Amino acid sequence: MYRPALAVAAAVTSAIFLYVRFLNSHRLLWNHAIHDRNSHLYAGLCLATDVRIDDFGHLLPDLDSFRTWPPMHGLLAGLCLWLGGEDERWAVIPSLTGWVASALFAFLMARRMSPRSGAIAGLNRTDSD
Repeated sequence: MYRPALAVAAAVTSAIFLYVRFLNSHRLLWNHAIHDRNSHLYAGLCLATDVRIDDFGHLLPDLDSFRTWPPMHGLLAGLCLWLGGEDERWAVIPSLTGWVASALFAFLMARRMSPRSGAIAGLNRTDSD
């Protein structure tokens, strides 16, 4: 019998696999200045640096500078960077977690919305009944 824990285990396994693949080529992501991931990294680094050096006078202005994106990602990236010693490999953890959680919850939502299909509801694509 299917249990939601199996979907969670698959999601965690997928996240670990993707993160390990990322670690092998992480430097390639930061080569192009035109990508917005650099802005996300910069925002997280600003927050992590403010906390690390106890510069709380710049913390609120840095939070206020998040005009394009809501501050949640910057806060989570900053926390990961602060915990990881400002290593950019830690900055992708909030995005990876959000992506895997979105896929997991979409699967579980489809399963709940279609109890007749059971566990394959999240995998099933039908154009008509």
